Formats: sequence, structure tokens, C-alpha cells
Amino acid sequence: MKPIILAKRICMLLLACCIAACATQPASSSRVNPGLQQKRGLIRTVMLLPPVAHVESLSAGGVQEEQEEWSKQAETNVITALQGQLKRRPGLQLEYLSPDSLPPETKANLAETQALFDAVNISILLHTYGPDPIRFPDKVDNFDYSLGKEVNQLAGQADALLIVRAEDHISTEGRKALQAANVILGALVGVVIVPAGGTTMASVALVDARSGSLLWYNWVGSSGGYDLREAASTSSLIKDLLADFPVKQTPL
Repeated sequence: MKPIILAKRICMLLLACCIAACATQPASSSRVNPGLQQKRGLIRTVMLLPPVAHVESLSAGGVQEEQEEWSKQAETNVITALQGQLKRRPGLQLEYLSPDSLPPETKANLAETQALFDAVNISILLHTYGPDPIRFPDKVDNFDYSLGKEVNQLAGQADALLIVRAEDHISTEGRKALQAANVILGALVGVVIVPAGGTTMASVALVDARSGSLLWYNWVGSSGGYDLREAASTSSLIKDLLADFPVKQTPL
């Protein structure tokens, strides 16, 4: 297994434990770069990079297998939900960077930026949201991460980039049956051990288009609270994810 994939699995396992312990991650738990206050009023156009979503089935034995069709549907749902939520912000223009029409050099830059963000994302999740002792308070207080100035090529005339990652684990019927059986058996013997169900996690970063610094970041996660295969559920997730998005929005 590649190191980045192994690190991601470890990260997701730790976060799954956090989710199981504290239900749903509050949407107000965003991380803020010290320079955000100076930049936020200047953000008028945001370039959305292609979101990446992975939807996996979770078997009775705990085996995870990505379902490509589910993942593609999830990515479509995420894009639609982001467009729906961000149109509420007056004066904010959201553009989408479609990879289909990009020249080879820009495509390579996009791939490198996406890969770099995946690595940075793992570090943020582990060290600013993870459990003790891998959670570092100084990383929260001095939130300073960057993807490098090369992101400027992807931004065009936009003031900031928006990068989103989402992951969903869907319990198979076999795993649901196992969970139910364990509840019944536990009731009989007085000890209930229920296999973990599916979890949904999503993260978002607002990136300065000139410096590459992450200005704002948020993460939400839930055990069974969302389903990325469903448009309405994905919209609810994105609404929670953008609850304190640092660009003004119209009152609801």
C-alpha cells in the first residue's frame, strides 16, 4: 500500500473513532489563518477546483471497497450543493475549473495541487482535529498551511480557490444484519458490542490565489448522518460544512 494511502487510512480510522465518541463534529470548528481578516473583504471571485469524493461499501467483515458509480454521483452532488449554497453570498462569483479543457501544463499543475492538498489535508485533520496526543494546540492557534504560489496558474483572475474532499462509507445489508444480530445477542447476555457503521466525512479549504495559503478550513463528520449518494443529504452536509464560511451571506 502506498504511504499516502496508508496515512489516509490511519487518519480516517482515528477520525472515525472521534466521530463515534462525539457524534457529529460541530460545523463551528473551523480553522482560521491569522491573515484571513485582512483578506476576506477582498474576495469577490472563487475558483472551485474539481471536488474529490470517495464512496465505499463496508462489508459485514469490515472490508471497504470503493464504488466508482457512487463516487461519481457523490462528486456531482457535491458540486451542485456547493453552487447552491454559495449563490447565497451577495457579490460572490463562483467559477468552476473544469479539467476537460485545460492545457497539459495546467492539468499537471492541477494534479500536483490536488495531491499536495491531500497530504496537507491529512496533516490538518490529524494535528488540529485528531485525538490527544497527536492533536497540537499550537497548530490550531497558529493555523498556517500553504499549497504554494503555483496555485495562481489555476486561479486565473479569481481571488481564492475552494478545495473540497468528501468520503462516505455505506454499510452493506450484511453489515446491517450483523449489527442487528449483535444488538439482539447483547440484549440476551447483557453486553452489547455493535460493529461500527458507515461514516461520512468532508473537508473544505479556502485558499489565497496569490500566496497559496489556506485562509480558512472546516471539517464535518457523522456516523450515519449523511449519504453522499443522495442529493438532498449532500446538500445538508455542504450546508453544515459552509456554516461559517468567511464570506458574507444573505440572511435566511
